[in-house]
Amino acid sequence: MSIKVPPALAGRYVLNQTPETINRYFGQPLNQITYSLNYPTTDLRRLFPNLSNDATFKITFVNNKVNYIELEHSSNASSVVFNYEPAKFFEYIFGYKPSIMKETNHPNNDQQGAYYHELCLGDGAATSYTTTINGDLFIKLYYNKACEPPYK
Repeated sequence: MSIKVPPALAGRYVLNQTPETINRYFGQPLNQITYSLNYPTTDLRRLFPNLSNDATFKITFVNNKVNYIELEHSSNASSVVFNYEPAKFFEYIFGYKPSIMKETNHPNNDQQGAYYHELCLGDGAATSYTTTINGDLFIKLYYNKACEPPYK
C-alpha cells in the first residue's frame, strides 16, 4: 500500500512546470530542450483557401528559441490540391516579401514517389517542402546560413 503525498509536501513541483523552474531544481540541461507548439490555421486558410481543414501550423523551439516553422496539409481531409506559394508563406511569417527565391538543390523524387524541393528566400531564411504521392504536403521554414546576403 502506498501513501499519496501531495506535491507541495513532497518538496517541489515538477510536473507541468516551465523549463526555468526545472532548471532551478536540477541545473542547466546537458542537452537541448526541444518542443513544438501548434497555432491556429484560420488566417492561413484566408491566405491559402485550399489548405485542408485539418492542416497543422506549428513552431518548434530549441532552447526557447524558434528553430523552424512547419505547415502540414493533409490530402485525406481535402480533395482539393494545395499549391504552396513560398513567397506568400514567408510574407505571412515575417511581414515582408522575400528578397530572393533561389533553388538550393535540384528538386528530386524518392523511391516512394515523394517530391522534395528547397529554396532560399533571403535574409537567412530557407523553405523546403515535400509532396507525397497521395498529395500530402509538408512545408518547413528555417534558418540556413547559405541564404544570407550577399546572394550569389
